Amino acid sequence: MNLKSVGLAVVAIGLITFFLPLVRIQTPVLGTQQISGWDAVKPSDDKARGDDQGLLNALEKMQRDLLRQKVRESPVAIQQAQSLVVSLPLAYVSLLASAVLLLLRKSLWLRVSAAVGLFACVWSFLSVFWLSSGVKDMVAGAGGSRIPLLGRVTQSLAEKTSVSPEWGLYLLGCSLVVLLLFSLAPGKK
Repeated sequence: MNLKSVGLAVVAIGLITFFLPLVRIQTPVLGTQQISGWDAVKPSDDKARGDDQGLLNALEKMQRDLLRQKVRESPVAIQQAQSLVVSLPLAYVSLLASAVLLLLRKSLWLRVSAAVGLFACVWSFLSVFWLSSGVKDMVAGAGGSRIPLLGRVTQSLAEKTSVSPEWGLYLLGCSLVVLLLFSLAPGKK
């Protein structure tokens, strides 16, 4: 097996993660949702999606259902999470570009493409972790300070709420790391 085949196999594994769970949202209100790249881009209406509502729709529903008040400005961490709409597709486009560059034997551009994809994946991880803290802040702040009982309930809900990367995102990151290391390895590609 030559090195080009190995590199293409790594790219294929990375591209398959598009259909695997990338982000998990766990809340007492919505339950557990796993969101893949396919969930974010697939054309569908709300009835066909069922429980799988996508990351942004789930956050909007949580804010409406949990806060039950005039929509406030979202925390910065929630607003920043919208960068996932750019960073995740950028990681996948970098993988596709890397496959083409592997076939064209453009090792310098392969390194650049793999590095850009890895940067986008790392940014996605940071965004998910920051989003988790923002969701907890949003849920905890829903009780307000006027009603102590409601404050304790929302604090309890905030502790049970989490947003975390799923194994598909970890596999995507590993694929990009291996691809970058592959592009830096001496030898004929």
